[in-house]
Amino acid sequence: MATAQVLRDLPTSNPASAIFSPDGRWLATSGDGNRLYEAGSWESRFKLTVSPDFASGVSVVAFSPDGEIWAIANPPHNTHLYATSTGQRLAVLEPLNQAMPVGLTFSPDGTTLSVLQRDGVVQLWDLRQIRHQLVALNLDWDQPAYSPAPVQAETRFSRVEIGEDPVVSARRTFLASKIPPRPRDARARMIDLSPYYNAALTEQWHEAVAGNDLSELRPGFKQLAGILFDVRGLVQVGGGSHDGTEYPTEVSRIRVNQVCVRLHFLHSAISAEGTPVGVGIGTYLIHYADSRQASIPIVMGKDLMDWLSQPQENLADVVIAWTGGNERSRETGQRIRLFKTTWTNPFPSVPITRIDLITYPADHVDAKPFLVAITAE
Repeated sequence: MATAQVLRDLPTSNPASAIFSPDGRWLATSGDGNRLYEAGSWESRFKLTVSPDFASGVSVVAFSPDGEIWAIANPPHNTHLYATSTGQRLAVLEPLNQAMPVGLTFSPDGTTLSVLQRDGVVQLWDLRQIRHQLVALNLDWDQPAYSPAPVQAETRFSRVEIGEDPVVSARRTFLASKIPPRPRDARARMIDLSPYYNAALTEQWHEAVAGNDLSELRPGFKQLAGILFDVRGLVQVGGGSHDGTEYPTEVSRIRVNQVCVRLHFLHSAISAEGTPVGVGIGTYLIHYADSRQASIPIVMGKDLMDWLSQPQENLADVVIAWTGGNERSRETGQRIRLFKTTWTNPFPSVPITRIDLITYPADHVDAKPFLVAITAE
């Protein structure tokens, strides 16, 4: 720092991140893998591969205050703990409610690890209690024991009120005025997307072009491609709205809570005109009641195409569920489409608790999916 002299050029890729341990003994980098270097000598201690499910290749990492533990949020969901001195993996922390981790922090005494998820949930892991349970099984980590927990002080309750962002509040009010409520006679098989809608059928939700919307798709129960869907709004992941607001890259915990043989997705994609057939643009992540998971890739040319028809398209492998138009499409001579994807459940006797809709980062693919309805069978 004093001389701005380059001490060492360390290999990585773009994008990448780097972080020093609080005690200054270690440097961790990520990009083409998670690497740990010894500060001063800059010798590589070990390298860990990045989960192939993480498109950007940059992991979220943190060091314990004493530099003895290296925590890596290994996407898509779990957090791994490693001993910096040996490279031994100490634990895999698997949360009950899973979503992409985006931040890690140790408490000042190193006994608690907080993991921030993309959906806003914060996991708090009591490492002291975890190790206490491992001691009883003769499986404790080969690390110095934590100091005893402090005596709990008297609990005093406080009231905290968190004010909502006015922009978020205004958006919620707008959607409530534009998206009709779920009909009372809607069947449980038609999954209720009401809490997850972030755009209305009657708005130009991603471009500031008047009339570029789905208003021709009237709300209600729609028999499309042989399946009855509850159509009222849409869930956009990735990309930006016409007013500059970014849509989330993941919409998590879409409640299902039932067994089924098949799931039918009514969806399409924006900004997909330049994305080749066969390229994945996102994933439906299925969560079961017994904690197992299943991933459903969303693939161009197999599951969907751009919502606006394009010249010389190969539509042989997609199922077009609905075709319509709007002011813009009629000016350009195009049609707008929604597509149906049917997924056969490999575990039909196990209840599906929830579904996560995840899109890939903008530096990975331009196309972004949007979901209109899901029906279980």
